[in-house]
Amino acid sequence: MNKAPQLVLVGAGSLFLDMAARIFEEEGLAVALLSSAERFSGLGPGTRGIAFVDAGLLGTKPVDATRELCRIFCGLTLILVCDVLKTSNKEMAAMLLAGADDIFPYGLEKDLLLAKTKAHLRRLPFCVPAGKLSSRDGEIELCRRRRIISLRRSGRRADVCSLTPREFDLLALLLERQEQAMTRVDILEHIWEEKAEDMNSETVDRHVESLRKKLGAWGGKIKTLYGVGYVLKNESPPQNSRKKGPAPWKKITSSGEDPGERGPE
Repeated sequence: MNKAPQLVLVGAGSLFLDMAARIFEEEGLAVALLSSAERFSGLGPGTRGIAFVDAGLLGTKPVDATRELCRIFCGLTLILVCDVLKTSNKEMAAMLLAGADDIFPYGLEKDLLLAKTKAHLRRLPFCVPAGKLSSRDGEIELCRRRRIISLRRSGRRADVCSLTPREFDLLALLLERQEQAMTRVDILEHIWEEKAEDMNSETVDRHVESLRKKLGAWGGKIKTLYGVGYVLKNESPPQNSRKKGPAPWKKITSSGEDPGERGPE
C-alpha cells in the first residue's frame, strides 16, 4: 500500500529549512527534520519522498558530497538548497550533473516554495519498487532510480557509470537472486522479455562477460555454472588478485555501447 509522500529536510539550524518545515507542516505534509544526512534511516515500504539538503553541509567537495547524498537518499528526489549569491552557476550545474534533481535558493517565498515542491511531488511515481539492491556482503550497491552502481571494499568506494541498460538490469537481477542459480533462459526471459525468443544463450554470455569486465575485481562474484547459467556469489577475491578491467577506485565512464544482441545464427 502506498503512503503519503514524506519530506526529509537535512540541515537543522538552517533558518530557511526551519521555515520550510513549518510551511510544509501547515500544508499537512509529513516532514522529518534532520541535523545530518547520516541520521537518515530510510522510509517505510511504499513511501515516496523528497530530500531537501542545505548545500552548506556539502563541504569543500560539493560534487563528491552530492554523489554521496544520491547514494544515501536513493529512491528519493534530491533537492539542494543554497545561497545563489555565493554559489556560481558552474558549481550549481556540477551538482545537478552529479545527481541532484533541483536547486532551491535561500529566501524562496512561500507560494513559490510550495508550488515548486508540489510540482516535484506530482512527478513522484505512485508505486515504488525496491529501488536499492545490494550484495549481502555490502560490496556492491545498486540504485535503480539513479542508475548508479557503487563498489565497496576496505572502507573505499567507487561508482560505475558505464553499464548499458541491459547490463544494469542483468546485475539487478543477479543481486535480486544472489546465491541462486539462474539459467540462461531465465535471464533472457527476465531481461529481454518479449524479445527473448529472438535471442540465444550467447547473448547472455556476451553481456555477462562485458559486465564482469566493467565491474573489475567485483566481476568475479558472478560465477559460471557450466551447463546451467550464472549465479552471484558473495565471495571476495584475494587481496593480491589482479583482474583485468578498469582501475577499481576511479569513476568509470564510457559510451555505454551494448555488447551485442544477435539472435540465433
